[in-house]
Parts: sequence; C-alpha cells; structure tokens
Amino acid sequence: MKSKSITIAESAYPYLLRQIYDPPKSFNLLGELPDFGKNPPVAIVGSRKPTEYGRENAEKLASVLASAGFTIISGLAYGIDSIAHKACLENKGLTVAVLGSGFDNIYPKTHKKLAEKIIETGGAVITEFDDDMAPLARNFPVRNRIISGLSLGVVVVEAAVDSGTLITAKLAMEHGRDVFAVPGLVGNVNSAGTHSLIRDGATLIESAQDVIDALSNKLSTEWKTKFSGQSFGIGDKERAFIRFFGSEAVTKDELIEKSGLKPQEVLSMISVLECSELIRDADGKGYIRIKTHD
Repeated sequence: MKSKSITIAESAYPYLLRQIYDPPKSFNLLGELPDFGKNPPVAIVGSRKPTEYGRENAEKLASVLASAGFTIISGLAYGIDSIAHKACLENKGLTVAVLGSGFDNIYPKTHKKLAEKIIETGGAVITEFDDDMAPLARNFPVRNRIISGLSLGVVVVEAAVDSGTLITAKLAMEHGRDVFAVPGLVGNVNSAGTHSLIRDGATLIESAQDVIDALSNKLSTEWKTKFSGQSFGIGDKERAFIRFFGSEAVTKDELIEKSGLKPQEVLSMISVLECSELIRDADGKGYIRIKTHD
C-alpha cells in the first residue's frame, strides 16, 4: 500500500492535533484516519512489560471503549500499546498506531502484521518520519506528542516513574487533554508512575465508563445521538445505584421506587451490574449484591 502525506494546511489534518503548540507540519499515513466525530479518539498507553493486572485492565478498557464507538490511539509498542490495539480489533473497533520510525522500519518488527491488520480494518498507521527512518530512541518522545495530540484524553494503565508513558501523559496535560490513570498495587514499579500522575491531578479511573463520563462534554452530538443513555461498565451512576442492593433480594419494581429512575434506566443498570458480577438473580425473587465495588 502506498502512503500519503497530509500537511497541516489540509482539511484532512486532524483538528485536535492542529491545536497543540508544536504540531507536525505534515505526517505520513497508511490506511485511513477514522472520522473522529463519529469515533472519538482516546489514547491507551502503558508499560512495555505489564503485569497480568495491567494486561487485563488494558484489554477491558480498549474492548469497552471500542464497543462504545471510540477510536483507540496508541504506539504499536510491546506491552500495553499492542494489547490495546489488539483488543480494539477483536471488538471490531477502529485504532490508529503512531510510529517512532518510518514505514520501512516498523518497530518492533514482530508487530508488522498488527500494523497491516489495523490498516485492513479501517484504521491507520501514521508517522512524521521519512520511510527509511530507523527506530531511534530520540524519536519516541517526539512520537508521543502526536499520540497525545490526536486524542481527547490519554489513559495510562501501568507506568514506571521514568518511562516514556509518563512523557506522553505529561505532554497531554500540557496540551490541555484529560489524563486518566488506573491505580495499581502499592510497591509495584509499574504502579509508581500511575500513582504519581494521580497525585499530579490525573483522574483515577476504574472502568471505561469513568472515561466516557469524564469526556461527556467533549463528545460530538453525532456520537451522543448513537450512544446516549447506554452504559459501558461501572461509572458514577452505577456506583450510586448499587447502594440499593444488599443480602436481601430486591425486585425491579422496588429498585424503580427507591431510585426514582425510569424502568428502562433501571433495567440498563441491572444489566451492567450483572455483567460486572456485582449482583445476581436470587432465584427469580429479585437481585442481591454478591461483591463490593469500591
């Protein structure tokens, strides 16, 4: 496939990227950039050597956000980046990979097939470097500003305190983008960076719904028209709703009366909480809480 160059003067140049203080004057593109109005862009980045906890969180976040119509932006690297791209593709979502090298030197080499799959399924691989540029260490911090610049928000799953992931997150803060961090285990090296971000003002998240709720005022009318009213995991609304459940069964009618919500809203909440294994059907007598979600 032949690449094409998009300059900052062209209408095809992404609006969000144009807004940062040092946008690339042009970049090279393989595939097609998604319509970011229909499919809002969110970056998911993190450690190249994630824990199993990190892998699970990256997969879940990317899967749910892809199902909710978001474009997943990442860097095609080992670890969290490639996990996010793959989870997005498995859920028939759109994803964009930003390289720190040229198209003739996709890095890592083992992810060349992943890059091809991204392009085949309607996404894109982009770089501001010439085709023959090698994956030099100095290129990746430069690349990271594009990951941040393309995105409404950046989700950090796991990161060490001196990692490139934190460079992306700090660039996002400078760009005025929302930064989200998944809390981890105290004492784990991969949690130190995310906890540092939270102390610096990043939003602590536990689910994709937290990301969607936080970005709600930045999402297009087009996206809201398609997805308004749907729940994509545990968010603030679900956390408030779960207080109506306990060890004694509670019926749908009782939940409608206690919560003051519309029947359809209650049914949606029940569905989300059941899928999240937080409540269960009590032999047709109603629903009971089966574990705590803090």
